[in-house]
Amino acid sequence: MSVQLKYHRDAAKMLPRMPRISKSSAELVKHREQQLGITFPESVREWYSLAGAVQVLERYSNDDDAFPVEELGKPFDDWYGGGPKDFLSENLLLFMHENQGVCNWAIKLDGGPDPAVVVEVDTAPDADWLPCTDRFSVFVWSQIWDHSQRAVGVSAQEIELSEQDFRFLTRNCQQLHTTYGWPGSVNYRFKSEDAAILIWDAKDRGGVDWFVSAPSVSGLRKLLAKIWHCGSLAKSMYGTDAKAQEVLQELRSRAGEHHITNG
Repeated sequence: MSVQLKYHRDAAKMLPRMPRISKSSAELVKHREQQLGITFPESVREWYSLAGAVQVLERYSNDDDAFPVEELGKPFDDWYGGGPKDFLSENLLLFMHENQGVCNWAIKLDGGPDPAVVVEVDTAPDADWLPCTDRFSVFVWSQIWDHSQRAVGVSAQEIELSEQDFRFLTRNCQQLHTTYGWPGSVNYRFKSEDAAILIWDAKDRGGVDWFVSAPSVSGLRKLLAKIWHCGSLAKSMYGTDAKAQEVLQELRSRAGEHHITNG
C-alpha cells in the first residue's frame, strides 16, 4: 500500500529501501488494538503498519529486542522476579528491551498522537521511568540515525564533555535530536555536511563516548580536523577500520610537525 507517511517519513528516508504500509501489518495492529480494548496513538499505529517495522527497530540497535505487535501491551507473569505486572494499567506500552535486560522502553499512552517515550535503566522490578524522547517518531528516527552504516568512522572515550566543547559543537555543527536515559544519560547528535557525531554523555556512569563517522575518507578527515581540539580527542580517538586509522595517523603526524615547527 503506497501511503504518504505523516510521522515517520524522515526516519523511513534513511532506510536502504523506503518501507510501505502493509495491509497484513495494518490488520495485525488493528487486531491487537481490539484485543487490548485501546486505540494506539497515530504515530505508533503508523509505524507498526509498515512492513518489517519490528525488524527495523531490532536491526538499528545494539541487538536489542523489540516486541512483536501481538505482544504489545501483554502483561508480565513475573516482571524481573517481582511478580505479575501490567504496565498497560499505568498507561504505558512497552515495546523494546535491551538485550541483556538492563533497560526497557515504553510509550506513554497520554492521548497524544505522537506520544513521549520513557526508559527505565536497571531499576526493575520497581521500574523508575525516565524521559527518553518527547515523541515516538523521534525515538524511531534516532535509532535509525545512530545505527546507520557510514563508510568510515572513529570512536573515543572521554572523561567528560566540557561546556566549552559543547558550545563549540552547537556553533559549528547542526545539532539534531537529543535523547535521554540510555546508552548515555544524554545522547547528543550533530551533523557537519554529510559527517555525523554521536555522543553518549554518561559521565555519571563512568564517561563519555564519541562516535564520529562519514561516508568518505575526505569527509571524515574534514570533520576530525574541525573537532581535533575538543577534549583529548587528538589522543583518545581510534579508528574502527583501517581507513579511519590512516586518517588519524595523518592528522597526528601533521599536528606533530606543527608542534615541532612552532616549538
